[in-house]
Amino acid sequence: MHDAIIALKRAYHTARKALDEQLAPHGLTSAHLFILNHLLANGPTEQRRLQDLVGVTSATLTRVLDVMVDRGLVERRVSETDARMNWVVPSERGLELRERLLEVQAQFTRQFLQGFSPAEATVLADWLGRVTRNVGETPPTG
Repeated sequence: MHDAIIALKRAYHTARKALDEQLAPHGLTSAHLFILNHLLANGPTEQRRLQDLVGVTSATLTRVLDVMVDRGLVERRVSETDARMNWVVPSERGLELRERLLEVQAQFTRQFLQGFSPAEATVLADWLGRVTRNVGETPPTG
């Protein structure tokens, strides 16, 4: 395997571990953060759409959402038009965490991009987007 692939995997795992450590005092993981960020920015989202955004199986997303519901971060609501569909919405507690989450993300972003110029950070994002497209997925937005 090419050194670039190994370095990317190592960087991902290291970054995720660091972010999870910063989120732990708030009872969150990076998976919870990604979902809350999406909901706070985009509002209620159909559960299947979240599955596509997160890129996990239905069973995995169900487990993550079960934990988030148990912790009072989100609520599931059955669609009024289709009982087979669940909408996921941020709870009051999820909404109250917004400012703290922004602080954690700002701190993590500074740590993650330490030593990179703004131009280099843009190039890195472009390269990682290209890698994502090369392996057959559309990079997530929002």
